Amino acid sequence: MSAKLFEQALSAVESGDLFEAEKKLRQARGIFSQSEDLAKVHFMLGMILERQQRLDESMDSLKACFELREQILGLNDPATALTLKIWAAVATRLPDQDVLACELNKQSVAVAVGILGEEHAETVSARMKYAAVLIRSGQFDTAFEELLICGKNVHALPDFEDQESVLDSLEKLIPKVLRSDATLLVGQLRSSLIQG
Repeated sequence: MSAKLFEQALSAVESGDLFEAEKKLRQARGIFSQSEDLAKVHFMLGMILERQQRLDESMDSLKACFELREQILGLNDPATALTLKIWAAVATRLPDQDVLACELNKQSVAVAVGILGEEHAETVSARMKYAAVLIRSGQFDTAFEELLICGKNVHALPDFEDQESVLDSLEKLIPKVLRSDATLLVGQLRSSLIQG
């Protein structure tokens, strides 16, 4: 019965009927046991709720999915990492969730480093998102440190505009940070980007 409900929910999503998909997923959620199948139901429900701009409900489903996947698959499993990344992105969109958004984005960076390594484009991207949340919450010095790490690995980003964006963000933070060597460090990074 539960697998059939999940398939019906998938069909409803494919046809664009998000309300029907939500209904089927909520039914399936009550039938599945604590398993990866239940995690998939929570994940899909979280994504549907996010598309409907029901972000608080989406957060609840993504949190439930993450907790299940972390328990069943482990923190460094790609499915768990993806759930964390999306949960962090939804938290970032909520104006009253800066503390949680910072925690989730920081954890997402740590997982990306553990799975992919520091110099991978996904890790740099995760770190940039974390820095953006830090800036929004007024934590300029920590954001600067995170962007410095991005700057050292900026070559991992395939798009030159993304590379420039990291350095531009660093330059904008210079007046807001306490480091006396901030201008020098950003200049060195920009020079290495131009040369490399």
